[in-house]
Amino acid sequence: MYVSYYEYIAELGSGCLNPNCFTDMHFSVGNSTTQVDSEGEYSTSYFGDRARIIISEHDTDLPLFLYFAPTAMHGPLSAPSHTIHKYAALLEGFGNTARREFAAALLALDETVHLIAEQAVEAGVWDNMVTIVMSDNGAAPFAARPDEPFTLGANEGSNWPLRGRKFFLWEGGTRLPAFVSSPLLPPS
Repeated sequence: MYVSYYEYIAELGSGCLNPNCFTDMHFSVGNSTTQVDSEGEYSTSYFGDRARIIISEHDTDLPLFLYFAPTAMHGPLSAPSHTIHKYAALLEGFGNTARREFAAALLALDETVHLIAEQAVEAGVWDNMVTIVMSDNGAAPFAARPDEPFTLGANEGSNWPLRGRKFFLWEGGTRLPAFVSSPLLPPS
């Protein structure tokens, strides 16, 4: 199942043919679930905006668990045009257009995480917060693209020098960058 970056479409199996394709973007508060009606907004930005609202409306006397899991960095990759234009000079250094799209999507994710952190500081919860950043799997250098099905380099991922990739138990599929940060942790 996949949720697209702008249309919020999920698909079952391969190909988006009815009944395998459906809108799947909603949020829940308590016992209430609401369908999102923001089609056309970049999903990573939408998730970031929701996280910032949750932080800003949260009672700081109560604990808060916030799980932010954007679709960013999952193929087929897409980046907002304003990010591509903002970082055009930096992105020109990537000769491969797919790699450029990957970098732009990562920059958009980085900006979104920065805005969430700023909101946490502004709301006064940053000093009582533990941040864990991690990935779910290694890169998938073989990926399906509409114009080049299952082609090496189509996803522009690389796990070098590790062996393996996404879906494999070798280090390339399981050994991932991660970090924990918090003012609550003792200095190392």
